[in-house]
Amino acid sequence: MSPILASTLTEKPVCSADGRQLGTVRNLTMNPQTGRLESVLVATDRSAGELRHIPRTPEGDLRISAGAIVGVDDQLVVTLSDAD
Repeated sequence: MSPILASTLTEKPVCSADGRQLGTVRNLTMNPQTGRLESVLVATDRSAGELRHIPRTPEGDLRISAGAIVGVDDQLVVTLSDAD
């Protein structure tokens, strides 16, 4: 994946690779030593039961690993585990 400015991700819609709308990017977590993206925090209105295998922040945002990102265009596309 080519470099992407973090500022272009904030408020970007997030969907799963199978087309389900998950929410919008609220924030990012980065590794302070390397500067690499670790995860995206996604504000969602989906219940915890629907996406129970995805970790959440104390505020209820989904914490999706940077490794799950498969595409960025008009929206961020992520893969979800088969547990969903």
